[in-house]
Amino acid sequence: MNDVNVSEIGAELERVVEAAKDSVTDDIVGRLASTTAESLDLLDKINRSGIDKALPVLAKMVENGDLERVAQLARLYTAAEDSVTDDMISRLGDTVGGVLVLADQASRSRIAEALPVIDSMVASGDLRRVADLARLVGAAEDAVTDDMVGRLSEMAGEAISVVDRLNRSGVGRLVEVLEKLDASGGLDILAETLPKATEQLSLLHDMGACLEHAIQEVKTKPSSGGIMGLLKMFRNRDNQDFIRFVLVFGRRLKERCLNR
Repeated sequence: MNDVNVSEIGAELERVVEAAKDSVTDDIVGRLASTTAESLDLLDKINRSGIDKALPVLAKMVENGDLERVAQLARLYTAAEDSVTDDMISRLGDTVGGVLVLADQASRSRIAEALPVIDSMVASGDLRRVADLARLVGAAEDAVTDDMVGRLSEMAGEAISVVDRLNRSGVGRLVEVLEKLDASGGLDILAETLPKATEQLSLLHDMGACLEHAIQEVKTKPSSGGIMGLLKMFRNRDNQDFIRFVLVFGRRLKERCLNR
């Protein structure tokens, strides 16, 4: 019984092999041979590259999900490459170049030494004040017209000319005298006596005017002469007041002069 089954199975296998031989063409045989050669070549390269050493690492990456993250990162990178255009790459290159040039200039200018000062200015608010001052200067520059600049230049030239004239006229010596008066206290005395001196000058001016008026009156109205004219003059109250004034003035002047 067993021999019959084995013979039947063998016959079936022979028929299958014959059918496979009949169905396989030369093209299929060639492609199978090529595929087999490529598979053997790939296995040889894998064997030579030592990829078997990376299999444990890949297994760990698969286990903890890092391989999936790497795949997602690769897809993100690919999407970024697809979205980036040539213009964007050019601008990015220019930006990177500008950043490198700026970093080189900052390194050469030793700007790192100024960072502590800038930090302290930021902490104290001085940097904000400097910025406000810069904005103020900018606003002033925008507001100033050419006419205003010309007038300011003329005023500056006139001021320099005045200072030069004062310097040539010896105003420095006057300043030295004033400093000496201030150091000795004479300047305070001068400040106190100046109003009185002004009043005295006004009095002297009035005296000069009265003297001039008297001279004119004496010239235009001569005296009549004689004792009667003198008595008539003494009988006038104004004349008596004048004589009394002259006597009092002379007495005071005599006392002042003798008491020196």
